[in-house]
Amino acid sequence: MIEGTANIRKVNEEGLPVLPHFSEKLNANHSKTQTKGSKLLENKCYNKTLNQSFKEALMFKVLITDPISEKGIEILKREPDIEVDNEPDISYEELLEVIKDYDCIITRSRTPVTAELLERAERLKVVGRAGVGVDNIDLEEASRRGILVINTPGANTIGATELTLAHMLCVVRNFHN
Repeated sequence: MIEGTANIRKVNEEGLPVLPHFSEKLNANHSKTQTKGSKLLENKCYNKTLNQSFKEALMFKVLITDPISEKGIEILKREPDIEVDNEPDISYEELLEVIKDYDCIITRSRTPVTAELLERAERLKVVGRAGVGVDNIDLEEASRRGILVINTPGANTIGATELTLAHMLCVVRNFHN
């Protein structure tokens, strides 16, 4: 088992999973290896720079390219290891220029995740589709590049159920006509 994965079973006050923060664990383990004596100050200065580099390297950059719930954005922003850029009006041309810097992209229907986009996405690990289908994502290219594609298939179940019941009530109310 990878050190730190035991934290995944914990949940916060909203019942959401608490992700392990590997940068904190890495910093804690790294500080144990400092030498004693006259080199301590030199090592602390070096370690501070090194730890900052580790933190930057361990930050995950997420780009949100379509409008999604503010609650979802806030959940992502609370994670100290995730940097979130919410750009719901970004053009496809702009996206092609900036995608190389991101580990994850969250889309809806507006943003096409094409083979061209995936080719430019040097760091991309995850494509999250906030919706039922994945018809705007080139699944074959994403699979070839080892990029995980996830969606939210049950996201609109309650809304669809409510609409269905409303239509049924309308039919029943007007049945006698």
